[in-house]
Amino acid sequence: LQYILGKWDFLDFTLDIQAPLLCPRPETEELVHLVAQDMMAAGNNNNNNNNNNNDIMRILDIGCGTGAIGLGLATLVGPQAHVVAIDVEPLAVETSMKNAITLLGQEEVVNQQRYQAFLCSAQEFHVSSSSSSS
Repeated sequence: LQYILGKWDFLDFTLDIQAPLLCPRPETEELVHLVAQDMMAAGNNNNNNNNNNNDIMRILDIGCGTGAIGLGLATLVGPQAHVVAIDVEPLAVETSMKNAITLLGQEEVVNQQRYQAFLCSAQEFHVSSSSSSS
């Protein structure tokens, strides 16, 4: 049904969906809620210890598909959540970016880099560590 409609509701938003990308399921919504709660609790603990409410929470979404998980976390956790999504399927990268711009807005995706999707495998993906001195 999702492939016929080309869209599907997830959490409180609607995602574009195309075959062969997996359709988000109700169980995935539950998972996203649980992870978001844990992230917000961890963020509150860090903020209490550091007195810094602007810490960016980085999320890596491997096998992003439609972007449901990463976008769900970005919306539930808030503007401090920045998602890097990767997939080996070009259609997944394209669809997740389209969904991100629709949901978060062009400014948030492009200028604030709250959601970025890349075409690569987990083996090819490298995280660079950057350190800043204060």
